[in-house]
Amino acid sequence: MLTTDPRDPLDTALDWLLQIQQHPEDEALREQLAVWLASDAAHPDAFRQAQRAWQVSGALTPQATAGRPATVTPLRPRRTLRRTLQAASAIAACCLLVLLVQTLYPAWHADLSTAKAERKQLQLPDGSQLTLDAQSAVRLDFSEGRRTVQLIQGQAYFEVVKNSAHPFQVSTDDLTITVTGTAFNVDQLHQRVNVAEGSVQVSTAAGASASLAPGQGAVLSADTLQPHHQPATQVAAWRDDKLILRQERLADVIDSLRPYCDQRLLLRDSQLGEQLVTGVYDLSAPEEALRAIIGLHGGTLRQLGPLLLIERG
Repeated sequence: MLTTDPRDPLDTALDWLLQIQQHPEDEALREQLAVWLASDAAHPDAFRQAQRAWQVSGALTPQATAGRPATVTPLRPRRTLRRTLQAASAIAACCLLVLLVQTLYPAWHADLSTAKAERKQLQLPDGSQLTLDAQSAVRLDFSEGRRTVQLIQGQAYFEVVKNSAHPFQVSTDDLTITVTGTAFNVDQLHQRVNVAEGSVQVSTAAGASASLAPGQGAVLSADTLQPHHQPATQVAAWRDDKLILRQERLADVIDSLRPYCDQRLLLRDSQLGEQLVTGVYDLSAPEEALRAIIGLHGGTLRQLGPLLLIERG
């Protein structure tokens, strides 16, 4: 069965389409697709979205549908493997148009956003400082005494001016961080907070809460806040082009590198994704960092059009 990280169903749908195109007569593969489609309500929508990208490309017309994956028509015998791979590359390029829209959508609703490999610094209306990481987006509300930032995507580092009368608040989909004056990093993708100075109060939509001091952190896991300690001097090391890892899942590391890589990264082995990584890597050379990281665990990178497939060697 295909094993793309389940948190990204569109990536997984793309992987299914590529596999079906390359193995059109594989009955077991179609049965596995049916199981995947039925396993989550979001999967059929992701599959249909990827299918539409196939159809718009005009290169091939996928015969599998979200409802009836077993109706895939085999490739005509005269089509060679080379032709198949060329078509797959064209399809992958078209799918990336869909993925690009998905990537850019948060920026359309943001007051401040960054592109791939781009960072921005901003002095907020209250004098606090905001540093926005690559491919990140925020909305701001400093009206009528409020000091509120919504982190829509990516991660950001805050250096907050103290004001006890007007607490500073940062929110993600699932976390709310409240402070009066401090410095801390918020990672929306991994739902993680780490403190460099002062203290913060973190709460979740499910009602969990934690008070964090310098060097302390928390990550949301199954509606609970788990400790995620990091030395205060290493918080938001991305500002210095450093990716510091301590026993991090390789799948999570790949997610951290996506905002810096030109290619779309596609993990195709869940067991590889569960391998743990420790080390310090250079974010100014993300592909070299990725090669070094996955090479330690027997993984390889394979280019397929604009996709960079991460597989076992």
